[in-house]
This record gives sequence, C-alpha cells and structure tokens, in this order.
Amino acid sequence: MALLSIPESLTDDVALRLYALAPLEKIDGGQFIQIFRQLSFIQPRNSEWSLTPLAREALLSIAQKSPPLVRRAHEIMLDLVKTAPPEAAGDVIPNYIYTLAGKAYHQAGAGKTDDALSTYEQAAKLPYGGVQWLATRLASEQERFGILPPDQVEILFLQAITLFREGHRDLAKPLFERIITKGQPAYATAVALNIIGNYETNKNPDRAENLLRQGIEVSRLVGDDQGIAVGQHNLGTLIGKDRKRIEEAEQWLKKSIEMGESLGNIHHASMVRHSLANLLNKSRHRTRAKEAEQLLRQAIEDLNERNDPAGAGKAMHTLAMTILRDSKRQEEAYRIFRQSIAISEQTKDERTTMGRSITFAKFLIKAGINLPEVRDLLSRAHRIARSRGDKRQLETIADLQKSIAN
Repeated sequence: MALLSIPESLTDDVALRLYALAPLEKIDGGQFIQIFRQLSFIQPRNSEWSLTPLAREALLSIAQKSPPLVRRAHEIMLDLVKTAPPEAAGDVIPNYIYTLAGKAYHQAGAGKTDDALSTYEQAAKLPYGGVQWLATRLASEQERFGILPPDQVEILFLQAITLFREGHRDLAKPLFERIITKGQPAYATAVALNIIGNYETNKNPDRAENLLRQGIEVSRLVGDDQGIAVGQHNLGTLIGKDRKRIEEAEQWLKKSIEMGESLGNIHHASMVRHSLANLLNKSRHRTRAKEAEQLLRQAIEDLNERNDPAGAGKAMHTLAMTILRDSKRQEEAYRIFRQSIAISEQTKDERTTMGRSITFAKFLIKAGINLPEVRDLLSRAHRIARSRGDKRQLETIADLQKSIAN
C-alpha cells in the first residue's frame, strides 16, 4: 500500500501497476484499489486521485524502508514518462507524468540523479506556473528523504527562482546568495549574480556592479547570450546613475541592444532602448534629447508590433516627458500623455493609471491650462488611490486639488 504514495497523483491503471509490485495475499488488484479509494485520506481529482498531504508523507516514510521496491516503482513511472501516449493523459496516466516536474521526480527516484538535476534545472527555466511550483515541491521532498543530495545548485536555483517569481524575494535572496558562494560556472550562477546585483543596487552599488560584471562573464562562459544581454542592460542602468559615467553606461546599453537584436529578441532591444532614452534625457543637450526621442519612437513601434501595450504605454509616457522639454511642442506631448493613460486604463493597470494621471495633472497645472481636464485627472487618480488605500497619493492629490481651487 505504501508504494501508492510514490506518484504525485494516481489513476486506477497506475495504482494497479504499483500494487502488483507488493500485492496482499488473496486480494487481487481490482479489489484492493476499489477498497483503497474509499479511504478517508483519498482525494478525487477529476479522473485522477491522490492522497492527502499528511497521508502521503506518512506512507512515503514507510515506503523508504524498502529501497529496491521504491526504485522499481519509480522505474515503472519513468517508463510511462517515455512511452505514455498524449491521449492517455488524465484517464489512464496522471497528467503530471507529462511535465518536466514529473520526469525529474521519477528520474531521481530511479537513481538517475544527474539526469534529474538537469531536468529540474530545465523546469526552473520555464515561465512561472504549475509545473515550476510542482517541481519545487517534489524536489524539496526528495531532498528531505535523502533521494537527492542536499545543497545542489540546480535545486537551490529551482527553489529560489520559484520564491522570487511568487514575490517572496526576501526568502529567495539567501538561496541566490548560496548559489553565488558556490562559484560554479553555471546558468543558475549567472542568474543569481544578476538578481542579487539588482537587489544591491541601492544598498551597496559597488558590490552590485561587481556582481553584475561577474554575471556577464559567467553567462559568457556558459554560452548564454541572452544572459549577457540582460547583464549588460542591468550594468548600464546601474552605472548610469553616476552622472560622471554616463558615456560608459551608454556603451553598455548599446551593447545590450545589439545583442538583443542579434538574438532576434526585439522585445529586449526595445526595453533597453527605453532605458537608454532615460539615460540620454539626463543630458541638457538638445541633440541628446532628439536621440532619446528617436529611441523611444523605435521602441514604441516595435512593442506595438509585438502586441505589448503595457511596454509601449510606458515608452509613450517617457516620450511625452522628453518632448515637453521643447516649449513649442507642448500640445504634442499632452496628446501622447493622454494616449499612455488610455493604454494603462485598457490594460487595467490602476496603479500606473493613477501615477500617470497625477504626473500629467502636475504639468497642466504648471502650464496653467485645461483646468477641467486637470479636475478629471485628479478625480480619476483619487478614485483609484482611495480603492487601493494609498494614503501618500491621496495626500498628493489633495494638495493638487487645493492648488487649483485657489
């Protein structure tokens, strides 16, 4: 019975295969499964079923006392990973079997540790979703039972990146730091260096720069060109905070744009163009403002072509701020401001809508024009701030409303 705790979830077909490894005397598989499924710790899951977490943990502890049987059970499941037809998913074969999480889990249980670590790392590289969450849970379970060796970079990375993407960045940070400390020339190390480098940007800029430079070099060592491009972007953005190093920052950002374009990652190139435009806007020279405008217009065009309205709206907001530097083009800037606010409303990004409305209202108040529009902008921002309980923005809006009432 304990062997039925090994799969993450079961179907009757899979349960029968595992029961056959250690059957009870005088009870055939069909009878046993019928009885077993009536127990209180069984949870139905559409055509699949599973054990409650507490029951599964207890039975897994019992199963570990018979290593040969446990390994054979994992081998059976791993064979299903290789041979199960897609149409059997859910009815005959549990769905998790078809994921990287399921494959890695049963590779580890079957003694194929190196393969499992590699597959878990592949799962870590996926966009965050159910597979990555499940892979993290199963890998952590296997560490706890001694099936996987502790403190492996691949598993640390899987756990860290999952926490990071769930928004638990303070919990992820020490795991990324451990990966960095190990110093392995690996994809995980490069990502950890980049993330911690960004984390340290404000607290310890010298360490941040050192980490980001290391991240670029590790990405180069492992052949991760996209990682190089990301590192160059982060490093250029950091260095650009020092007005004395703007030219150096500009070169890093231009390298990142070139790398993104060479990889065909136009979205990356567009986002870096936006960052470069922000950098150039720090200059008071008209020629630099013109360059920034050209970069932003190119970014907006590319982002619109790739159906990224949020990114395009962000670039539009910066473009409006850039054009406002020319007193003869205020109406053009105002039109672009309105477009960026409309986009944030369409994408239901209330926080951005609020921020842009307040910024635009400030410019109109300063110019002493369009008071009805100012009132509308502040009313919209107030409604959002109140629903979000944002006291700081409510105070800002109140001050602006007083200024136009006088």
